[in-house]
Amino acid sequence: LFAGFSEGSDIIKKNQGGVVVEAENPLQLKAAMLDLLTGKYDLKNMGMRNRKYVLEHLQFSSIVKNWLDDLEIKEKATLN
Repeated sequence: LFAGFSEGSDIIKKNQGGVVVEAENPLQLKAAMLDLLTGKYDLKNMGMRNRKYVLEHLQFSSIVKNWLDDLEIKEKATLN
């Protein structure tokens, strides 16, 4: 459950890894909490999608690999 709009909310929406509500909106927050508690969302799959995202994008080894891939692409572009 994320309240607000930022890069974090974009990631959650794109990954379908949670529920995003407007910041400073207690009624929306309450409704989302009740939806989560009453089983409207598949929490197990949300958790699995979040775990996959973390493993692919936020682990140190993934960050280094992505950085090295970016460097290689830039080097190839410079050589051409």
